Amino acid sequence: MKKIIYFDESSALDILDIKSNGRTEQIMETMVEKASKFSLDGKIGTGILDFFNFGISANSSGQYDGGKSNILKTNLTNTILTNFIDLLKKEESSEYGLEELKDSKLSIPPDSAAFIKSIAPFIKFFKSSEEFKNTSDPILDNIDLHSVDDVLLNAKGYYELLAINQKGDKKVVRFNLEGFRNNYKLNDLEKMNLTLYGVKVGTCLEENLSFEKELSFGNQQSKKKQSQNFGYNPHEKNNKQNKPENELDIIDIVLAGITV
Repeated sequence: MKKIIYFDESSALDILDIKSNGRTEQIMETMVEKASKFSLDGKIGTGILDFFNFGISANSSGQYDGGKSNILKTNLTNTILTNFIDLLKKEESSEYGLEELKDSKLSIPPDSAAFIKSIAPFIKFFKSSEEFKNTSDPILDNIDLHSVDDVLLNAKGYYELLAINQKGDKKVVRFNLEGFRNNYKLNDLEKMNLTLYGVKVGTCLEENLSFEKELSFGNQQSKKKQSQNFGYNPHEKNNKQNKPENELDIIDIVLAGITV
């Protein structure tokens, strides 16, 4: 891989832990060695336990220099990245549910949470969100778009995009904003030719990616209406026969980058 665009180190570390039935000796040794090197007093305190959970913190028994903490985290992330890429090169990677998506173009679905998140920073250029009213969309017309960026940060962890291959087949791919490298954003993904590695976590209908559907997730009447519209109720037994053919796989992306 020539350039890393996105890496979800927490998910990668979980997979590596499962593979090794626990934290690998190599990663453990790296964490201890680097944490000791960057500790202010050169000793390993109880704060090192935070590193085994892949987090950087400071406490009275294990202080870390704030200026060096980012360097330390980068070193630990790169260790996990190297181990994960090594796993991808092996045939056994499929045993852990990992699959490769190549030659697929990514697009942000219109009216989705990912779409709103991608335009939210630009909305602040406008003096009033009234300029976005009268959209003929009752959901958007009742949203304070100036606050939506902050709300989404607290309300949603992963954002869905569509991956469409050369045959026209679609999959839903999900990204955690914290995994982006070099300050890339969601809308940058549409311009890139990426190779993606991820794990299937479920299925959904493309229609359900709309922000309106996300807002109605707790509305039982809405759920019933959706089941009637699509002829499928996920809570009914023996629903395989009624499962819609256009239901898409959902892939949580662990690694994305440029390979050619």
